[in-house]
Amino acid sequence: MVIGEYIKSLRLVKNYSQRELAEFTGVSNSELSRIESGQRQNPSPLFLKSLAPYLDVSLEDLMKVAGYTSEVIPRGAFDDVVFRDENGNIIDSYRQKVQNILEKDEDLINILDRAIKKSSDNDIELIKKLLTGFTRGAMSQREKELLKVFISNLKIKQK
Repeated sequence: MVIGEYIKSLRLVKNYSQRELAEFTGVSNSELSRIESGQRQNPSPLFLKSLAPYLDVSLEDLMKVAGYTSEVIPRGAFDDVVFRDENGNIIDSYRQKVQNILEKDEDLINILDRAIKKSSDNDIELIKKLLTGFTRGAMSQREKELLKVFISNLKIKQK
């Protein structure tokens, strides 16, 4: 099955319009349309990651249908899932994501680790929603500013 047809069939099962799915996932409606119509054949892993939870399908399934291959590489304490394109080039891996975070801000990994250890499942879902809002542009600049003020006030109360 072609990836566009597969995504469209999953979307229709969920009874979403293209516009609704685009809004839920933060992807471009026109990009979704191009992929579903077959005008674009190779959606990016990031695009597929955005869709997977809303279509109730695993990222690995979407990646396979899109023509990417995956392998699990043991890395000591964890297994790294590596996705490769049709030329065998690594296009996505857990290790790569962790490396990107470490290069940007080493403290972020430690903060996330502590947050996971000390948080309930509901709190973790809140953290994910907050971060997702930032990454998908789902928060207005005003909402971000209010959140910054709130966080600044939390720091003051901790002292």
